[in-house]
Amino acid sequence: MRADAHRFLVVDDDPDIQQVLVDLLFSLGYTADAVGLGRDAIDRVRAAEYDLVLLDQALPDIPGADVLRQIKHISPNTEVIIVTGQSSLDSAIAAVRFDAFDYLEKPFGVGVLAEAVEKAIHRRRGRLEEHHRLEALVRQHELERVGDTPTRAASDRALWESVVRDCPDALVAAGTDRVIRLANDAAVRLIGLPASEMVGRPIESLIELGEYEDLVWGALDTRDSLTGFETFIVNRCTDRRIAVEINWSVLRDGDGMRIGALAVCRDVTVTRPLLHVMNEANQELQALAVSDPVTGLYNHRHFQAALRVEVERARRHNRSTSLLMIDVDLFKPINDTYGHAFGDEVLRELARAIEGELRATDVPCRYGGDEFAVVLPETDADEARRVAQRMLDTVRALPVRPPRGSEALRLSLSIGVATYPEDGETAGDLIASADSRLYLAKQSGRSQVAAETERPGSLAR
Repeated sequence: MRADAHRFLVVDDDPDIQQVLVDLLFSLGYTADAVGLGRDAIDRVRAAEYDLVLLDQALPDIPGADVLRQIKHISPNTEVIIVTGQSSLDSAIAAVRFDAFDYLEKPFGVGVLAEAVEKAIHRRRGRLEEHHRLEALVRQHELERVGDTPTRAASDRALWESVVRDCPDALVAAGTDRVIRLANDAAVRLIGLPASEMVGRPIESLIELGEYEDLVWGALDTRDSLTGFETFIVNRCTDRRIAVEINWSVLRDGDGMRIGALAVCRDVTVTRPLLHVMNEANQELQALAVSDPVTGLYNHRHFQAALRVEVERARRHNRSTSLLMIDVDLFKPINDTYGHAFGDEVLRELARAIEGELRATDVPCRYGGDEFAVVLPETDADEARRVAQRMLDTVRALPVRPPRGSEALRLSLSIGVATYPEDGETAGDLIASADSRLYLAKQSGRSQVAAETERPGSLAR
């Protein structure tokens, strides 16, 4: 087990998701603490050093981006993986800019988490090694400056020059005026200019900082390092734009006075695109795992999980959640008359019609066969009934032409409605209640919405 080697922190306001993440990490050999608030996470990071933080983007007290910034300010070498249920390009870019290692969208499998964790730990190990190497450089610099004897000074200078020259990462040192004073051999290869041509140039002319130039130098005014900054360098020989990760360190003289900054640049054009491609592939696999292959809606497995989550969320926040159970009236004769291929096309048309009446936060699913189910978060019984009625009206007006014959088929739905908490306090209770009302709708003549268990005369037609 690796549990004793690394310390992790899970930050999520949902206790169920907290436990799932802790259990997943344990299955990978890691132990983790867990908190539900951003301020608690910040306090934990102040009190103890964590190797990795799994951070929910949407927290009730502090935005996830602000928590990320504070964690990286307190402990720059702690890796952070953002976990979110509502991703966007802007939030992903912000996470990367503020040095989150990765960005995982719920739901994700144990394989995706394992890969991200292993890569994050690998990067942290590299950062710590780099930090120790820089400390050694500073110690050698001090030895050179103080020098017990000329022989000792010469030996120290040779060691210093060897370390700088042979370092595999590009080292670029600039003074407080932001003008380059030193560049090693790796920097020559990365930037494509001789060291003699780099020295004397503004560092911004070779390393793209853009709007972040003042942010970088401002941060180095108040602390000794800034790690994981990502930007681009254009190689002057090939004109190739190279993605780099830069770790900045303040340079001081023997009296502790700030004399400049050292940029340690690592080419990440190989690892980052591969990580991006693997993430895209994982997302495709995740989509396949939760999607119905015929309609493209969520499948039965995802429906069960989503309903449990929404019921638990409604319980925790004292809100309503509704469920629609939907059956296509007289669907079997369509299959028997026109074949299953046409039947599948009808199901796809119905899926599009159902989805068209929903919000982005609703969860439309194919329950099985000719049945659909829709989870309506934060929706009370009256609103759920109205949504169901709109679906019914839309499908009634849907013209579907069979492969043979000129007359369009007239489709209709029978829909059962159930709402938490009045119709049940668990996902199973809601399914049973909505299913019984669906049966009532069909027994009462089909093509109607049943939102109550009794009084069939009150069914909406």
